[in-house]
Amino acid sequence: MYVVMVRNDVEPGCRDGYVEESRAFAADMRSVPGCLDAQVLEGAGEQCDGSVTNLEIWESKAAHDAYDGAAFLAHKAALKKGFLGNETSSWVSL
Repeated sequence: MYVVMVRNDVEPGCRDGYVEESRAFAADMRSVPGCLDAQVLEGAGEQCDGSVTNLEIWESKAAHDAYDGAAFLAHKAALKKGFLGNETSSWVSL
């Protein structure tokens, strides 16, 4: 299993629209071959900083690497509104 998390910083006034578009993106990702799940998350407790995190769970790193990016590109323009920056991290199962 291969997991990718992208933590996105978003302008506060644009957050609701960003979350809505992120949910549509996650729904599309679930139909991508090799993507087992995709979710939209926010921090809880002390981690609640207003950021929006996209979580993808893949069958393998090879499945992720084979992904052509089409699902993201379909949402990219809408996700730019209010986008400030992001940080990506990934993990592989042992």
